[in-house]
Amino acid sequence: MWLSNQADAVPTSIQGKFVAAHWMVSGVAVDYKEHIQLAQANGVDAFALNFGGWNLDTYREIWLKSIADIFAAAQSLNSNFRLFFSFDLTSALTRQEVLDLCIKYGAHPNHLWYQNKMFLSTFEGANAPFNWDTDIKAVLAASGLPVYFVPMFNQWQAPAPNTYPFVDGLFRWTNPSLGFANDIQVDADYAALRPATGKTWMAGVAPWFFTHYNSKNWGNPEDDQIFFDKWERLLELKPDFIELVTWNDHGESSYLGPVEGVIEDQTWARLPHDALLDLSSYYHTAFKTGSKPAITEEKAYYFYRTHSLNAKATNDPLGLPEEMKMQKDHIFVITMLASAATVVIKSGSKTYDPISVPAGVHKIGVPFQLGTQTVTVHRGNTQVMSGTCATPISDNIQLYNGNIVADMMTAKGGQVVVPDTTASPTTSTAPDTTAPTRPSTTSKTPITSDSCPNQDRYERKDCRKGDKQSCEAANCCWSPLEEGSGEPWCYLKPAVVTPGCPYQDRYERKNCYKGDKQSCEAANCCWSPLEEGSGDPWCYIKP
Repeated sequence: MWLSNQADAVPTSIQGKFVAAHWMVSGVAVDYKEHIQLAQANGVDAFALNFGGWNLDTYREIWLKSIADIFAAAQSLNSNFRLFFSFDLTSALTRQEVLDLCIKYGAHPNHLWYQNKMFLSTFEGANAPFNWDTDIKAVLAASGLPVYFVPMFNQWQAPAPNTYPFVDGLFRWTNPSLGFANDIQVDADYAALRPATGKTWMAGVAPWFFTHYNSKNWGNPEDDQIFFDKWERLLELKPDFIELVTWNDHGESSYLGPVEGVIEDQTWARLPHDALLDLSSYYHTAFKTGSKPAITEEKAYYFYRTHSLNAKATNDPLGLPEEMKMQKDHIFVITMLASAATVVIKSGSKTYDPISVPAGVHKIGVPFQLGTQTVTVHRGNTQVMSGTCATPISDNIQLYNGNIVADMMTAKGGQVVVPDTTASPTTSTAPDTTAPTRPSTTSKTPITSDSCPNQDRYERKDCRKGDKQSCEAANCCWSPLEEGSGEPWCYLKPAVVTPGCPYQDRYERKNCYKGDKQSCEAANCCWSPLEEGSGDPWCYIKP
């Protein structure tokens, strides 16, 4: 076990380019191991831990425990997954709070180091109530923690060269309020700073933005360009690092990770974006290797808002955000093909004429109609793949929602089913222990990955890899099902349990009420620890 005073050795520096994802630290308990495994399986190398000074008198211990738990989870996996702090200076964060966390975790084996320095970032902070150079960097260096400082001081425009002589690089978030052309120009300006300053540049890329609070009510004026077009342009600009913004900021609809831990008032944040994480993983590889990978598994992705701009919400005093009026009522399809094909989009009652798309990654869009959305890809007279999203478009709404639902399908395994999460979302202000409804089944499928126990198809956590080689390379389990199955063929490894005990999902466990492994197994029960703070039993009766 790593102790915070073990600073005799520093972590090995990461080499070359990396992709991080912005992680919002909160008190909502989630399975950190599963999130890390999913991130790694999709080419994400690190989480940037956003920590701020909001309501620390109330939530300090909860948030600090969350940080301790995610570091412990990363270490327990024996992986090279990294973590670093992104201090949020839109809050009243103090110098001492920054120093305390850096000193406690800076030498942790899973903390990100770059060029033999502890990697540190921010969200805002150019006008922090302390001096980053003398109050933070110098103090940490004197403690044996030299800092590689890459802050996000300005998302609106690139600074003049040498404005910040004490930084090692600059992080630029993303700013859809500028419009896509201006937003990408600011990225180009940041890229142009590198020859003049010798400093690195970390670029931000987001899948979407929408929030609907009294204090902030805005949408995404860049519409479909925010993600696909941004990635394409960033590959040309060649930043040194990428930060996905974000993994789990449900409140602003910018999440790429699972819909988990959504708090009750974030009614708009219950639409899955998992398909966009899969799409993003293609670009992670392209960014890190310098060239787009060959397409060995054909896929199609599609996304849309769930109501039109003409919809009238019956119980929404905030109204439709002005930025949404710049969007199109379209369904967008992104194809990833080894050779040319045609796409047929059936939106509600309207079936569009086939649209020819070339090989490679390509985006199209058509005006959507109310109802169910179906996308089919043909090559000649052969149907390559087809998918229907479970979430329809309806103008019968109480609240406006400018978020998107994203879905995908593959030519090999059929549609990857994304459930309709609008009716019964997972919401939480504390660990959720409510058992979700699952199909009843006792079927088990033998699996071919040697170190994987059998797992019911409905309990599998999708690792989103399309073949055995890439699945097992991501340290996941491969077990093919019937063609067209909506359950994953490649899934995250389930937790290891007491020998002789079958794996059982946390929500189906019957509590054996023993508090440690020895007394649990002595009672002839099964022991399988979960994340710290979980409300589900670690010791449970054998099924």
